[in-house]
Amino acid sequence: MNLLAQRLEDLSLAPADETDVVPFLTAMTGILHPITWTKAIDCILNGQLKLAGRRQRTGPILSQPLVTEQGLEKLKKSDEGMPMPEVTFSCMVAADILGVSNTPVSGAVRLGLIRGRKTRRRIEVPLSEVRRYGREFIGADEVAKKTGVRAQDFSAAMRSNGFEPLGQAYNTYFWRRADAEELYPSQL
Repeated sequence: MNLLAQRLEDLSLAPADETDVVPFLTAMTGILHPITWTKAIDCILNGQLKLAGRRQRTGPILSQPLVTEQGLEKLKKSDEGMPMPEVTFSCMVAADILGVSNTPVSGAVRLGLIRGRKTRRRIEVPLSEVRRYGREFIGADEVAKKTGVRAQDFSAAMRSNGFEPLGQAYNTYFWRRADAEELYPSQL
């Protein structure tokens, strides 16, 4: 285990309202200036920003600590007006930001719904593309997870209402989010 992971593991947890708790990596999305990241990690390690919990050890180290949105507000305000560098993520990190598994993100990249760049061994996805995908598209598996309706039943209902999928990759159909929200307006 590296030093950062060990230090995060050793920190005590602060009580927090569960509705305000988010993974650190998700909360920091959109505040990607390197100074802010360094400052935020330093605030966690020195106790100024309290941890509200920890996720199981999966994914990147910085997706494990849980913090409160309220606790990060001061950090967000301190870097307003600074130009953001173009930041890219692996499909796994993009999936974590979107709250889905890696497979739908890889499928969306394969179909061109998310524009990514192939580097040595992986695909890099710009933050702007992750956000655009989240606003405009949705996979049948994601709908199934959010609504409890089987992905096959959702896809059949979409077709019977006159909607066509944008494509299929890795056994998942992809749809326009606006079309899916017509069938499940309050659940997506």
